[in-house]
This record gives sequence, structure tokens and C-alpha cells, in this order.
Amino acid sequence: MESPATPPGPESEISGCFFRIFWAMLGPVLLAGNGLAILVHDLPLGSIADFIFAGILAGVLTARSRDRMGSAGSPASTSVDNSDASKRKYMIGITVFGCLFFLLAHLFGGSI
Repeated sequence: MESPATPPGPESEISGCFFRIFWAMLGPVLLAGNGLAILVHDLPLGSIADFIFAGILAGVLTARSRDRMGSAGSPASTSVDNSDASKRKYMIGITVFGCLFFLLAHLFGGSI
């Protein structure tokens, strides 16, 4: 006999909140800060900052894909569209922005 599914508890709401904060605010700020560090310090391609930048970008994409706030069983009073199309649009946009910012930081590094 299977046990009934338990409703999401405070733990899932807290992790959902963390995902939302990370992809919406903290991740982009960390990307910008890391990109600016690459730009200002003229770090070479392949430096540890590049791997940190890639890790932050991967974390932002993962957090956006795992954010389930507003879906069934979670608080529905959210202002963020959590549809697959919205997630895909954000993920494509942040990836394009991240890659362009990364390339521009290396291209113009040291000239500021």
C-alpha cells in the first residue's frame, strides 16, 4: 500500500524562494561582478575567473529551470510567469547576454 503524497512543506517553499532569488537577483549581479573583474584586471582567457563565470551562469540556468514557485502545490500568488515558454525565453536571454558580456570583457580588458 502506497502512502499518500505529502503536500510541500516549508522546506520546499524555502528552496523555491532561494532559486527565485538566485536566478532573478543574485546570479545576474554575480555575473556582472565577475565580468567586470575580468574586464578591469585584464585576466587572460582560461583563467579561474572564466570558470567561475561559467559556473555562475550554469547555476543561474539551473535555478531558473528548477524554480517551481507558482506551480501546483506552491504559492500561486506570484507575479513571475513560470511557463515553459517563459523559462526558455529567460534562459536563452541570460545565455546570450552572458556570452556577449564574457567576450566583450576579454576583448576590451585592460583598456579601461
